[in-house]
Amino acid sequence: MKKIIIFFLVFSLLIPTAFANDEDVIPVDADARFPSTGVLEIDWEDPEETDLDYFELFKSRESSTPRDESLIRGTNARDYIDEDPGHGVTYYQMCTYTILDTEACDDVIAVFAPWNTVLEPIVDEFLDIEGHWAFNHIEKLRVMNVVQGDGEGFFEPNRNVNRAEAIKIMMLAFHIGGVSCHSEYFPDMVVGDWFCDVVSKAYQDGYVEGDDGQLFPRRDLTRAEAVKIVLSILDTEIPEITEKPFDDVELETWYAKYIARAQELNIVQGVGDGLFEPNRSITRAELSKIAAEAANL
Repeated sequence: MKKIIIFFLVFSLLIPTAFANDEDVIPVDADARFPSTGVLEIDWEDPEETDLDYFELFKSRESSTPRDESLIRGTNARDYIDEDPGHGVTYYQMCTYTILDTEACDDVIAVFAPWNTVLEPIVDEFLDIEGHWAFNHIEKLRVMNVVQGDGEGFFEPNRNVNRAEAIKIMMLAFHIGGVSCHSEYFPDMVVGDWFCDVVSKAYQDGYVEGDDGQLFPRRDLTRAEAVKIVLSILDTEIPEITEKPFDDVELETWYAKYIARAQELNIVQGVGDGLFEPNRSITRAELSKIAAEAANL
């Protein structure tokens, strides 16, 4: 399996390529990186096969199946500079076409604007977070275009977060976009679900495993589940523990060592009185704090 590498300052993602038919593959080893502020460069190698007719690079800001815009089509070019990669996640895909009219497309490259890119927030402000204890954390995610609220200017900080929403927020906080939708990963996820591309990437990288083989995307995420996902994205060591991190986190539970590690990293501090409430649904404000604190490590 070939691999596409995306550079985000000190971040790098490895996204495996997926071709419709291995016999039709004309590998070009596409790479994407940000050589300077606000500019994305995609380059590729000369294909070794002689039956190439042409290649085409596609781009989309709306769909994880990029066909909205054709950036370049031909045989001679070996790189492309996109001076307007857009806000948040932008999707790119390289396809090659042979003289036998066969098509082979790499898996989608999902690029999230890096820390050094100057962006204007999509949402100017949230009308319901002034004075809220999580104001600074929510503001950080708003400026990064990780969260955009309900479309009416409200963030709803105290509303519970379902599993699909939470996964997307945590992935975007770490500048990780999605890949082509793989609905076969979970029986309760289908092509066309707004979260399928990001969840597919989270599954590929081992950040989410589901529950008895299902995603349950619309079920509330618990505080313990949120901690495990964010630590998985951080790829930090999770040592075994011998003492309870909080009075209501028993040592024999699956989540005890994750909560202890998150406490050690200062990602979580509990809810007061020595409690963590691991099985309570997490709110949008609480998730914003966890995501913002973890992404800042």
